[in-house]
Amino acid sequence: MTPYAKQVSIAVAAMAVIAASGLWIYKKHFAPSPYQPGVQSHAAVGEVLAEETIKLVGDSGRIVVITLEEGQSRELDMHYEAFKDGLKKSSIKIIRTDTISGAKSKYGPGLGMSGRRFVRAVAKYPDADAIVSLVGLPEADEEELKELEGKSIPKVLAFARSSKALEELFKNRWLDVAVVPRIQSSGPAKPRTSREWFDKQFEIVRANR
Repeated sequence: MTPYAKQVSIAVAAMAVIAASGLWIYKKHFAPSPYQPGVQSHAAVGEVLAEETIKLVGDSGRIVVITLEEGQSRELDMHYEAFKDGLKKSSIKIIRTDTISGAKSKYGPGLGMSGRRFVRAVAKYPDADAIVSLVGLPEADEEELKELEGKSIPKVLAFARSSKALEELFKNRWLDVAVVPRIQSSGPAKPRTSREWFDKQFEIVRANR
């Protein structure tokens, strides 16, 4: 390679590095948000559940989260990441992530779990201040839930796809807060903030105590 060609090659490589650096800076600081509406609303679910957990438990406490193994549900992964970020506003610690594995077709975001699994989680973590379920809750009439009658259990928060069983769960004090889809969309026509996305598609239901 001649000295001139070598200089040209070095100059081209330097320009490529500068261009790549410029593109990275643009994407990080100036490019439009890559989030689509669904992504923002999924993240908002986690953020709001974190806010409700802090309200219920206080600024410090020990909680357990029930979810699927990472990678089984992109939606649940977003819920959980946003939830963990939201908890950073407090000193609450996640002492255990109780993951459900190998059940992708049966479990999902807010779809529910068996009464047996719920009872097992409550019994396994009696010292937790709260249990947060991203996979939903059992139906209130499941036979296994009778084992909880008369027992003191941690606070329970959940994301649930359906609100039909919530009244009985609240009544028996097996649930304190639920995030559920709105029947009718609400909020601004073009939501911008995370909370606006949440209010458009979801709502918070709390036990009356």
